[in-house]
Amino acid sequence: MKTLTLIGQQRETVGSKNAAELRRKGMVPCVIYGGEAPIHFAATEAELKKFIYTPSVYFADIQIDGKSYKGVMKEIQFNPVSDKPEHIDFLQVFDNKKVRVQLPVKVTGNSAGVRAGGKLVVNVKKLHIEALPGDIPDEIELDVTNLNIGDKLRISDLKVPGVTFLDAANIAVAAVQMTRSAMSAQAAAEADKKK
Repeated sequence: MKTLTLIGQQRETVGSKNAAELRRKGMVPCVIYGGEAPIHFAATEAELKKFIYTPSVYFADIQIDGKSYKGVMKEIQFNPVSDKPEHIDFLQVFDNKKVRVQLPVKVTGNSAGVRAGGKLVVNVKKLHIEALPGDIPDEIELDVTNLNIGDKLRISDLKVPGVTFLDAANIAVAAVQMTRSAMSAQAAAEADKKK
């Protein structure tokens, strides 16, 4: 998984009054937890955009007053009116400790079922996984080349070295469904066989 740098500044005081003041200055209150003690800091909205407005997931190399922390964004709160970020939680990541993240699903290949007139349906856009930081890929790649009409690719079919999938094993991540045109073509072919 790729790492992006995030520049922040230590928060001297915490609380709703301080957080409101930071937001007025265009800053977003943040916290890193999972280490010895929570670290409260603030970063500009512009600095945080690369983590918020993307389907990808990144490790954050969080630089605060000369110290560096490795983390991953876990939770974000938005203002219900302005839709601006109000608070972000980061989980501190250690190379020898497994971490849970949600990774985007990327479909590759041209399905045999789609070539035969079926329709590819991707039911899940992100998957929950657990792995050591060094084993986490940028995305979960689904090769749908061998899927025929009626076939499904379930979580139990996915194999990524070092990665444990946390969603239910029987969930169909992708499937090739019969379309109306494929059904009528199939019915016509069967009618021709009977003649």
